Amino acid sequence: MSNIRIGELAKQTGLTVRTLHHYDDIGLLHPSYRTTSGYRMYGPDELLKLSQIVMLRQLGLSLEEIKQHISQQGDSLEHFIQKQIHQLKAQIDGQKRLLSRLQTVAKQLQEKHDISMDALAQLMEAIKMVEKYYTSEQLEQLKQRYEDIGEEKIQQVQEEWKQVFQGFQQALEQKRPVESTETQTLVQQYNALIAAFTGGDQCIHQSLQNMYQQGDGAQMLEQHGYGTSPALFAYIQQAQQAAKG
Repeated sequence: MSNIRIGELAKQTGLTVRTLHHYDDIGLLHPSYRTTSGYRMYGPDELLKLSQIVMLRQLGLSLEEIKQHISQQGDSLEHFIQKQIHQLKAQIDGQKRLLSRLQTVAKQLQEKHDISMDALAQLMEAIKMVEKYYTSEQLEQLKQRYEDIGEEKIQQVQEEWKQVFQGFQQALEQKRPVESTETQTLVQQYNALIAAFTGGDQCIHQSLQNMYQQGDGAQMLEQHGYGTSPALFAYIQQAQQAAKG
């Protein structure tokens, strides 16, 4: 292959002349030589190098990363590829979270036909709080479980949660010992509801525990009218410890 001008190279590769000028300016791809008239000329070696540049750009590498790789002064190609994979996974995870948020808001609008800005703000705050502790995969599992259970069963479970918390609150106010039969019955109901929520998934169970240990779980329940408090959760934890013996 003979040397070709920059315009012909641009036609063959689909790049613009301006892009090739930029590659020359930043030291990424120099022409093999310039004519006396100042035309940039490119030979087989430059065409091969440009093919590598185009391929690496398609893989998402920056021009600086490509320059480092080609000059063999930077990290290995495997490192750049792994870095790109990590970044793409993070972007996909972010898009999944956004999709989940939109679907949740859309469902609320379908059920209530309208929603105030204050209610929407509370909903978004609750969603972001949950996203702090659960991975996208876990949230997808929970979403699928809710769909399988159905709205009627979910409302029934929510009512059971309220009854259990009310039972614990009454026990706390009456200063009932955590070892009492009544309180331990509540512990069994509480644990059964948690097991139903997690579906036996230990990772989801750990995420749930982390959320409550940080105090966000109690805050979210309070916002949804479950009447919880730090003192109540302390009592529940003591009752659970008593159940373990």
